Amino acid sequence: MSIADYILEDVSRDQVLTYREQIPHLLVLNVDDFKAMRKGVRKFIIQILGEGLRDNLEGNDLQRYVLTADEILEALSEKDETIKLPSLYYHLQELEKLGVVNRVIELKKMEEGRTGRSYKTFYGRSAKIFMIGNSIKEKEELEILKNDQFHRFLQDISGKTGDEVDSVMDKLLRIEHNPIDDLAAWLDKYADKVSEYDFGIAQLLILMGFLRIQDKELVDGIAEFRGMLDL
Repeated sequence: MSIADYILEDVSRDQVLTYREQIPHLLVLNVDDFKAMRKGVRKFIIQILGEGLRDNLEGNDLQRYVLTADEILEALSEKDETIKLPSLYYHLQELEKLGVVNRVIELKKMEEGRTGRSYKTFYGRSAKIFMIGNSIKEKEELEILKNDQFHRFLQDISGKTGDEVDSVMDKLLRIEHNPIDDLAAWLDKYADKVSEYDFGIAQLLILMGFLRIQDKELVDGIAEFRGMLDL
């Protein structure tokens, strides 16, 4: 069914036609949520919502990124994924709980001679890209850098002053900042330009990670830290 078969007001028209432009480029998930999102048929649901659906409204061809459950089900069958509608609704609900799928809007079908409820829910991704961020465990491993006893230990074995140790610790604590967060802000800033070129977000992430590793201040901080530990 085409979007032209539904009653569209100005607000609902904008929600449907510009939905992809409204969502963020990047959503960072923890490891467990990312795995749950990619489990079984769910990875195909996310993929289908990302690909969108060719449609036509008022003679204009368009790519629509909000789909009904029936449309998702049909797209799944084209990928040889056999699933019944009740099961699809369950997975959509679970993806909503994970925060990766939104119920975007309910639209009324234009059907003559019928009474009662004739609305359909349209679903969309909550972001263009999903990635794994630093886990809580990884961040907890750096909590030692904030420990007063550890600071005094470093002063004792390195012969440095408290201010010198604090300076090195401040540099190292920057490692806790997730470079993916920096990338998300960068993507939002240059969203229009990025969409003009087809160089692949995955390749961009690899580059960003490389640049992060080569951050001179961080490298120098790690070198100072190794020196304090006499490594």
